[in-house]
Amino acid sequence: METKMENLRNKVIQALEMKLGKEYRIFPKEQRKNNEVVRHGICIRRGDDSVFPMVYVDDFVDPYAVGELTPGNIADILLECCNQDKIPLNIAEDLKDFEKKKELVRIRLVNYAANARELENSPHRRFLDLAIVYYLDMEMILPGQNGACAVTNALMEIWGVSEEELYCLGMEKLLAEDSCQITELLSYLKQDAQEEENELEERVITELQKDQSRPKMYIGTNRKRLYGAGCLLNTALLKEMAENTGCSLMIYPGSVHEILILPRENGSEDSLDTGDIKAINNCSVPPNEWLSNSIYLYDRVKHEVSVYSEGAPLIQGAA
Repeated sequence: METKMENLRNKVIQALEMKLGKEYRIFPKEQRKNNEVVRHGICIRRGDDSVFPMVYVDDFVDPYAVGELTPGNIADILLECCNQDKIPLNIAEDLKDFEKKKELVRIRLVNYAANARELENSPHRRFLDLAIVYYLDMEMILPGQNGACAVTNALMEIWGVSEEELYCLGMEKLLAEDSCQITELLSYLKQDAQEEENELEERVITELQKDQSRPKMYIGTNRKRLYGAGCLLNTALLKEMAENTGCSLMIYPGSVHEILILPRENGSEDSLDTGDIKAINNCSVPPNEWLSNSIYLYDRVKHEVSVYSEGAPLIQGAA
């Protein structure tokens, strides 16, 4: 039986074929994202182009079901996305030239068990219950776009480099002075509220800031807030914070984009448990952005990060 997703995708493909003509070959393709989240894509290939966009229909199922959008409307939106995100062919070909692209190599963290199948196709290394993987930061060659191109085993082989070389390049960028940032959480949220012009949220945060008895929590991320959980690997930054606060640090996985840090004092290590982390993930974080259900500790004496309390697997059956 055809599912709602498949039905919508087939109708959108038909709409795209009518809009683009016979010069294009349009076909469905599933894409497995972080944590085994499957996205339902449509490939739009012109002639024999070796590089072509893939767009996704997942976010349109409900608007289509209630009549807010037609397949034609969705096709127009997807084509506009293609125009905005299109990678020029010369850039796509340049991806094969390691010397031209090595400055773009970055590190990100994903859950090891939840991504075991995908990790078979990607250079990586284990870090606690997580995995370090690599991507290319495309902003430098596509200004204004927060794009990331995953580094696969196939691309690494084309480059003729090792995982160790990728790791050294990625860590060099991660440890750069302005790469990782730690900000007091309420100040961070207040800045977001100001940027979004949410006056009510800003007032609530201002009142919370007046409560001096509330333990201060911090957020660690990078400048672009993209895969900022990699800050967990920046032990120099964590060491500096531990010395400044005079105590070890409890570290909670916000998502693949950020970590939450709580100085370990006055029983603060019991503020959240792994059940709380799992509940927050399930209620507030998209599944493809989950990092972990575990809690971590930066030890001020040992100068290292460890798993303080191991949480439940992110996906059923992951070990």
